[in-house]
Amino acid sequence: MKPKQKPTTTVCVECTDRDAIKELADGLNLSQRQMVTRLIETYHASINRKENVEGASPPESVLAALQEGLDKVLRRDDRVVAFIREQEKVLLKPILQTVQSTESQIKLLNEILSNLE
Repeated sequence: MKPKQKPTTTVCVECTDRDAIKELADGLNLSQRQMVTRLIETYHASINRKENVEGASPPESVLAALQEGLDKVLRRDDRVVAFIREQEKVLLKPILQTVQSTESQIKLLNEILSNLE
């Protein structure tokens, strides 16, 4: 007989949110279910810490702080992607063109040399 599993449900989320959860989970070597559980636990712990401090902020401010942190991370990601694209345009594509040109010149020289024999 199979051991009883905890009851579960399916939650509908945006694909981008699902991808973000998967990326976080992969980075921590967790399943997506474990990652969602950890995010919820972390959120509750954060609220509890704030509530235990006199003059604590309401949960909305916690969400705003989390959103601000996420926005900073996304801006950094955008800058990294922009940097990589610039390097591709400035360095990688010209290098590829030079290599391809050199390859075609070598083939031409080999053809000429084989015709001389």
